[in-house]
Amino acid sequence: MGEVLCSVDNSKLELLPNINVEVRIIVRQRPSALVVPRETVREENGSHYVYVLGDDKIRRRDVTVGASSASKYEVLSGLTLGDQVALQSDLQLRDGMDVRAVEAN
Repeated sequence: MGEVLCSVDNSKLELLPNINVEVRIIVRQRPSALVVPRETVREENGSHYVYVLGDDKIRRRDVTVGASSASKYEVLSGLTLGDQVALQSDLQLRDGMDVRAVEAN
C-alpha cells in the first residue's frame, strides 16, 4: 500500500471535499526497465540528473525518469546498463569532482 498525489477533474462537482476514495492504478510492466536507487536522482528546475562515475571523476548527466516507487526510479533515457551512479553523501557533489568508487551494500 502506498500514497499517491494526483489531480482529478471535478468540474461536475461530483466529488466532495475531504472524502476518501478507492482507486486502482494499473501500471504497465517493463521486464527490462533500467532502475536506479531513488537517492541517486537529483532534481533541478523540473529536470532530473544523476552523477555518473568515469575515470575517477563524477560527471553530471541529465536523465529522463519514468515510473517510480518509494525506493527506485525507472530511467527512460540518459543512462545505459553498467553506468555507475553516485549515491547521496555528506559532501556536495559537483561535476568533475575527483572520487573513489566503493561498492554499496
